[in-house]
Amino acid sequence: MSTDQQQTLVKLLVKERDAYLAKANSISQTIEILEQSMTRSILKADTPKIVNDDYNTDMSIKNKILFFFKQEQRFMHARKLAELANAREPSITVKKFSSRFSTILSTLKREGKLVKYVINKQNNNTFWGSPKWLDSHGQILSEYKYDEKYVKVTGNTDQFEL
Repeated sequence: MSTDQQQTLVKLLVKERDAYLAKANSISQTIEILEQSMTRSILKADTPKIVNDDYNTDMSIKNKILFFFKQEQRFMHARKLAELANAREPSITVKKFSSRFSTILSTLKREGKLVKYVINKQNNNTFWGSPKWLDSHGQILSEYKYDEKYVKVTGNTDQFEL
């Protein structure tokens, strides 16, 4: 191979290398942009969403309960109410909310704002909701039905018949 041919080949290879480097640089920049975008997305997903509604941690327990019924628009077990409250106020346990809600639910029932709906005559299967959510026979209208996962299925545990 002559010197002229070698110089031509070197120029051609340098040109090709520069084109590959430019393309590699462009790919690197694209990767960096995508990684930054992914990092922002991951950070957004990990950040709890701030719900902009009428919930206020300073509300009375009674108003918190009424708020959740207004928001959910369905019959709910006391545990579900406590879970909703705990999601808003993680410093207070579900158990603590449950005990706080218990007497207030009864008060709201006495005031006619809520009704108690018991499934299978078991008190642990008590669901609460608006009297407006019942049909004329006292059954829950389908659009206000409770979440089935809160229904406890148990057999007859009575050891003695009276």
